[in-house]
Amino acid sequence: MRTETAQYSIHRRGGFFYVQFKNPETREWSTPKSTGTSDRNTALLIIAEWMRDGVPVEKTDTRRNLADIFTSESAIEAARKAPLTPEEAARIVGILRDRGLVQVSAVQVGPGSIDFTSFLADFWDYDTSTYVKDRLSHGQSIGRRHCNDMASRVSVHWKPVFQGRSLASITKKDIRDFSVMIAGKGLATATVNKILITGTCALTWAKENDLILSDPGEGLRKFSGAGRPRGILEMDEVAELFKREYWTDDRTYTANIAAAFTGMRAGELLGLRVQDLKTDRIVVTNAWGGVDHLKDTKNHGIRQIPLPPALRRALLDLAATNPHGPAGYIFYGALPDKPMDEKPFLDDFKAAFIAMRVKGNDDPQACEKAEAELKTRNLLFHSWRHFYSSRMADSIDLRKLSNATGHKTLETLAQYASHAKKDDFAEIGKAVAALFAPVVVSTQAAG
Repeated sequence: MRTETAQYSIHRRGGFFYVQFKNPETREWSTPKSTGTSDRNTALLIIAEWMRDGVPVEKTDTRRNLADIFTSESAIEAARKAPLTPEEAARIVGILRDRGLVQVSAVQVGPGSIDFTSFLADFWDYDTSTYVKDRLSHGQSIGRRHCNDMASRVSVHWKPVFQGRSLASITKKDIRDFSVMIAGKGLATATVNKILITGTCALTWAKENDLILSDPGEGLRKFSGAGRPRGILEMDEVAELFKREYWTDDRTYTANIAAAFTGMRAGELLGLRVQDLKTDRIVVTNAWGGVDHLKDTKNHGIRQIPLPPALRRALLDLAATNPHGPAGYIFYGALPDKPMDEKPFLDDFKAAFIAMRVKGNDDPQACEKAEAELKTRNLLFHSWRHFYSSRMADSIDLRKLSNATGHKTLETLAQYASHAKKDDFAEIGKAVAALFAPVVVSTQAAG
C-alpha cells in the first residue's frame, strides 16, 4: 500500500518501507530508497530526519540534501532522453572526468575515438603531421631528428602502456600514473621529462584543436633533480691530451681542439666551411644534423667567436686536405655534400684520453682504469663546451661570454646576445689567447 503526501511517497517492498521524494519543480518522483526498517512509524521518523538533515549516501558518511538529489536526477533523466550528438556526449563525459567522477572518458564515435598511440605516432611524423606543418608555416622551428626521437619514445614507452586505448579515454590519472612509472625506471631526469613531453605536448594540441574536451596532461609537473654534470678536464690534462702523438686522424684532432677553444657544438663544427673563417674570428651561421642536414644553429642565431691564429692555421690546413676541394666542409666526409659523422669526434677523444693515461704506465689494468675514469668523470665531446665556458667565466663577464657561446637559456642572456660590442669581442679574444697558450697545435699526423 502506497501513502502519498505533498512531499513524499512511502510504500512497502520486500518487507521494508521505501520512500520517494517529489521534485517540487518537475513534479516527478525520485528513485525509491529503502529506509532499512519494516516498522512504519520508524520509517516515518527516518524520512523526517532525511528531509531535515539530508539523505545518507551509500558506503559513505556523507549526506545529500533533497535539492541536490532532484538536480542530479533531472540531469540523468535529461541525458537518458535527449537526442545527443557524439560531440555533446563527449562534452558530458569530459565534464564528469574533469570533476573526477569517472576514470575513463571514451566515446564510441567522434574525433576523440581514434587510437591514442596511433595519434601520437602520426603527431610526430615529420612528413605528415599537421602539428609540424603548423609550426613550420608560422616560422617556428622543428627538426626531423627531433620528431624521429619523439616517435621513438612513443614506440618504446607510450605504446606498450596505452595500446588499444582511444584518445578520449586518457585521463589525468592515466598520465599521472604513467609519469610515476617512467620516473621509477631509474632514467635520468631530463630523459623522463622528454618521454612525458612526447605525450603531453600532443594532448595539449589535441585539446586546442577540439579533438578532446580537456587536456589530461594539464598541470603535470616536470620532474626535478640535478642531472649528472659533464666532466671538465684540468688545464694540464688538456695541454697533454692535445699532443699529436695520441691522435690518428687530423679531423678529429682538430675538431676536439676547436671545440675546446671556441665552445662550439659538434653540429656547428660539422657545418663549418672556409668561408666562415675570418682573420680573427669564426662566424657561426649553421649546424649540421645527421637527419636534418645543414640547418640553423640550436638557438637560430649567428654569432662570432674569437679565433686564435694557431687554430685558424690548423683549420685551414685541414680544409686544404679535403679531397672534394677546399670550398667544402672543413671536417669533410666521404661525399662532397656531407661532412664526416659526428661519432668519431667522441670515439677519438676517448681513445686519446686512454692513450694519455696508459703512456708510461706499467699497470696492466691501466687501460681499464682509464675507461672507468672516463665514465666516472662523465667526460664526453660536449665536455669541451663546458671546459670553454667555465674557463672563460673566470675572467669574462657572463653577459659578454654569452655572445661567444650562444647560450640563451636565461632571458637576460638572450636579450644581450644581439648587442655584442667590439670591446667585448676584443676582451674575449684576449682571454681565449691566454687559455690557448699552453697548447701546442701540430698539423702533422702522428706516425
